[in-house]
Amino acid sequence: MKIFIACLGTETNSFAPFPTGRRNFEESRVFHGDVTRRTPSLFSAPMHVWRRRAEERGWPVVESLFAFAQPAGVTVRAVYEGYRDEILADLTKALPVDGVLLGLHGAMVADGYDDCEGDLLGRVREIAGPKVIIGAELDLHCHITTAMLTHADALVLFKEYPHIDTAERAEELFTLCADAAEGKTGPVMGVYDCRMVGMYRTPVEPMKSYVARMKALEGKDGILSVSLGHGFPWGDVAEVGTQALVVADGDRNKAQALAKRLGEELFAIRESTPVKYWEPADAVAEAVSTAAEKPVVLADVADNAGGGSPSDSTFVLEALLQRSFKGALIGLVWDPVAFPDCRGSR
Repeated sequence: MKIFIACLGTETNSFAPFPTGRRNFEESRVFHGDVTRRTPSLFSAPMHVWRRRAEERGWPVVESLFAFAQPAGVTVRAVYEGYRDEILADLTKALPVDGVLLGLHGAMVADGYDDCEGDLLGRVREIAGPKVIIGAELDLHCHITTAMLTHADALVLFKEYPHIDTAERAEELFTLCADAAEGKTGPVMGVYDCRMVGMYRTPVEPMKSYVARMKALEGKDGILSVSLGHGFPWGDVAEVGTQALVVADGDRNKAQALAKRLGEELFAIRESTPVKYWEPADAVAEAVSTAAEKPVVLADVADNAGGGSPSDSTFVLEALLQRSFKGALIGLVWDPVAFPDCRGSR
């Protein structure tokens, strides 16, 4: 068995006013076939897992591109196409292969491509052929699209938010795809659109128990993998939203039925899943009352640099100034026009 591995992704906020370019990827590091010789990171860890697992079986590994950028706006078309085509060229040279494992995000948008992952998977399928097992690991803040489901044999998503299980899910995907390549299983996928847009914190209830139930279903009665795609609310694309995804062994109806059941279960508890958000003045008042006891973090989450926004809001800063609060550390205010004035007034 020969395995081909690669990674390309970013989380696209299509409302952000500035694009994701080559520099964005290079600042997060880009490696051309040798990322598994480096220290693993959040998104490179899966490639380390896949190489290790394949080599333990004596299977040759062809390693292609690793390129991952911090979240920002729509990716420049030439940048996406350049990285995509590098992966496709490497795959063409590597043929024949028995399996392709890709580390993707699932919410990458480029100029001219609302679904970069679906585009890449479709082109990989065209080159690799219908019999090669193709699997992808996705961030749970993904858009699960028709193209992804059509061209991949198996999709496995992170289960935890914050993302603490990228390596575990890589192990899961490798086992699933290796078994399929060896003819032990025949993975098929079912998906259910929950008709919801939201953010779900898995360490706290009710999501903590929901994820535990997902995990408990795996490995029983022909169910190979269960995922919940939280979706990415700041992606203005057609197939946005929360979706339940199930991979079953050869029984698409069973996969679809379980995905529907899990999706309806989530919809039924939707009133208890939202995160509580504070008004800036109330958050600052609460922070001031507890600041003497412990450090307090105030985050304007919809203006988070890690979520692709420009980080140019000053709501929390304004609330602090109105209370004449001293001793606060303000980070990541992006305003290149005001910066020279601030620097000059030190």
